[in-house]
Amino acid sequence: MLLHVIVPAVISALGWGLKPILDKKALGYFDFMEYFFVKMLILGIFALLFVVLNYKLISGRITKKSMKWVIYAIIVQFLAVTSYFYAL
Repeated sequence: MLLHVIVPAVISALGWGLKPILDKKALGYFDFMEYFFVKMLILGIFALLFVVLNYKLISGRITKKSMKWVIYAIIVQFLAVTSYFYAL
């Protein structure tokens, strides 16, 4: 049971720790808007693939109220990531 907590926590910590370093290196080759566009395009493809593969799981849970909060979260994430890359 503890393994189900520790392994994801370690992977998450490594990901969040390495992300700024890798983003900074990548921004040496791209303008921040180019990098942001390519990154969001790839994330969008993965999100679409996730929805297609898990359609049966999520089809009964989507309501107007839940979609409102998803859209709010997307807007906040977009602003946060854009500001993050601009700061780098």
